[in-house]
This record gives sequence, structure tokens and C-alpha cells, in this order.
Amino acid sequence: MKLKIPPTARYWLDRAERLQLALVRWVRPLIALTGFLCGMWAILAWSSAQGILDQVVPKDVQKRFGLQKLTEHTHAAAFVITGKVQYTLLRNNVERLQLMAEQYAADNQGMYPDSADALYKAASQHGYWRTLRNPFTRATKDLSQIMLDYSYYNQERWRSKDFAGAVLYEAVGGQGYRIYACDENGELLKRDNGTVLVISNKL
Repeated sequence: MKLKIPPTARYWLDRAERLQLALVRWVRPLIALTGFLCGMWAILAWSSAQGILDQVVPKDVQKRFGLQKLTEHTHAAAFVITGKVQYTLLRNNVERLQLMAEQYAADNQGMYPDSADALYKAASQHGYWRTLRNPFTRATKDLSQIMLDYSYYNQERWRSKDFAGAVLYEAVGGQGYRIYACDENGELLKRDNGTVLVISNKL
């Protein structure tokens, strides 16, 4: 028995089908456009943060198309995102330095290295050196930008900018250590409560 659909119901079913087709026709392009705009925003944010936009696009062109105000916002957003990544890398460096110090002690009857240089030499010689990358200068091989003695930092604090992104090692009587980190200004990294961040086996 063939089901008979009332004219009113058929009318609304037809309208529903047309609405569905219209949504499919318009939603897909809108999704594609949204994805494209998000991609362009991400590129602008990255290029603005890296200073590439000013090198590629002249200032007058930026002003003509209203890119200056846009890049101001994207630069601010990129700074926040990039900053979070950089400080994550810096914390990773601190953790890696701590692991190497503990490995040194395990190999030397509980005695910790008396300097950052001693730790580097031992870790490199015995295969447990973990690559550290300065999150601000991207250096990986120049130890003066990566890992230094805290005592040297104290002596040269007047030029603290040179210590940006470095991790600092301080020996404590052969049986302990303290590890610090420097922010983008070369100042000692602090916790949210304003106290200096210190990692130590003596705390």
C-alpha cells in the first residue's frame, strides 16, 4: 500500500530539502573562508612577531590596506603565544640540567659537580649530555649563552642582558646544587609570587 503524503506535509518537506541544500551550498564556502582567514591571521601573527612583515611589505602599503592596526593586534597575540613557548623551553632546560646533575652524582658516589663546565665535560664524555637550546637566542653550542656558573652571573650582573635565556648552576658544598634561569632581560626568573625560581636538592 503506497503511503499518501498530505499536500501540506509535502510542501514543508520540500522546503526542508531546499533549506538543507542551501545550507550545504553556503556553509562549506563559509567554513573554507574561515579556515583561510585563520591561516592568514596566523601567518600575519608569526611574520609580525619575527619582524618579517616590515621587511616584505612596505609601510605605505601596510597603511593603505589597514595592516598596521591588524599587525599590532597580531603582534601582541603572537608575543603572548611565543612567550609561553619560550618559557616552556626555558623550564625544560632547567629540568634537563637537573637530570644531568643527578646523573653526575650517581656516577660519582653522591658528589655533585663543582661547576657548570665540569658537568658539561662529564656529561659529554659519558654520553648523558642533553642538548639545551636558548629560547631567546636559539643557541645550542655556545655555552656562554646556554649554561653558566651562578657565581659568574653575580660578577657580571651589570650586563645582565647577555644572560637572557641561560640557565645557571651553583654548587653547594659538593653534595648539593641550585639551578636558576634567566628571563628575556637576563634577570633571574621569578615565580608568580615574586620569589626567585630555584631548583635544588637541598630545598
